[in-house]
Amino acid sequence: MLRPFYLAETAGFSCERAFRVYTKDILTYLNKGVSMIGQNATHANFSVDDIEVAKTFYVDKLGFTVKRETPYDVMFESGAGTRFNVYTKKDHKPWDSTVFGIEVDNVKDAVDELKGKGITVEKIDGTDESGIMSDPDMGDAAWFRDPAGNWICINSAK
Repeated sequence: MLRPFYLAETAGFSCERAFRVYTKDILTYLNKGVSMIGQNATHANFSVDDIEVAKTFYVDKLGFTVKRETPYDVMFESGAGTRFNVYTKKDHKPWDSTVFGIEVDNVKDAVDELKGKGITVEKIDGTDESGIMSDPDMGDAAWFRDPAGNWICINSAK
């Protein structure tokens, strides 16, 4: 793991020594073929046809909070601190596959909660009668769509 420059400096290294340690870490990762990009936080970014409808859905139905918004997009944040951004697009076409996933402790409980809020959990190939797919290696998962037709997956945090 990359050591932040300030940690090396507080460990008693001079600025020059701290820089050399940090640079060595970077070179070690690059030489191993590990990208520094993959060491950072991620987020999803996808389009919707109506930003106000999307905002209501993601806040009121799913419980995300608004981190930032403009008339054209909204950045949402989960309780775990991850983010995703939705933006309005006049010629929006929903993706034909999952745009992002939400890890939950119990997929069955989450499916029941979604259904209680009027959200349809889709029954697709490989799911049971309640729309849950179980895989011994990957855990449980279920899919539903947002009002713009984008696919969202809930899966067990395994």
